[in-house]
Amino acid sequence: MEAKAVVAKKRPDLVTLIAVYHFVVAAFEFLAACALLVALVAIVATATGDDAAIGGFIVSVITMILGFLVLAHIVVGWGLLQLKEWARWAAIAMGVLGLGNVPLGTFAGVLAIWYLLTPEGKGAFEAAA
Repeated sequence: MEAKAVVAKKRPDLVTLIAVYHFVVAAFEFLAACALLVALVAIVATATGDDAAIGGFIVSVITMILGFLVLAHIVVGWGLLQLKEWARWAAIAMGVLGLGNVPLGTFAGVLAIWYLLTPEGKGAFEAAA
């Protein structure tokens, strides 16, 4: 009986860098969400009447959006590390959305979009499929 050799493809360094960027962004967004939760408690504890309801609602919505973004960045970062094709497209989409975050998000977005659309970037994910 012959044993088939399984050759593991090395993940390109730029894919790893883009994945780490997503994890770092998730960490900062998580800290922002925690700060907003503290603000929510302060608003509810000190405001009265309609101010408490309106302020609490606004801060709650922003916190939920940040929570969703944290999860999205973590999932995309994990997918990139696993060389999943869907993660490549998700990272491109998130790169486009992050272009307005001047200057760091713009630089990271341009880098991610450029690299993930190059033949080398595409090839890293095609070979893993």
